[in-house]
Amino acid sequence: FNELVDSHCLTETSLNAFRDCALQDVYLGEYLGVDDGWMDVIASQGSSLLAVDVSGSNVTDNGLRLLKDCLNLQALTLNYCDQFSEHGLKHISGR
Repeated sequence: FNELVDSHCLTETSLNAFRDCALQDVYLGEYLGVDDGWMDVIASQGSSLLAVDVSGSNVTDNGLRLLKDCLNLQALTLNYCDQFSEHGLKHISGR
């Protein structure tokens, strides 16, 4: 997974191969094309997912909502993301 990210070869299509693979850390900060479609696969990691960085992405409230079942998520980095609101953050904070 990390080799594909580092070489900028990961696409939304190839990302699907990693559905339910128990990835712990997903660092896609400033990676072109990241949006809610990617979040579905990222969220499929479930309780094994510990950290996500989608800085600079087009993730919206709907994409953040997908992370609500990732109960062990410890770090979520959303720098330079302007497509979500505090409404989306409430979905994952449980408040």
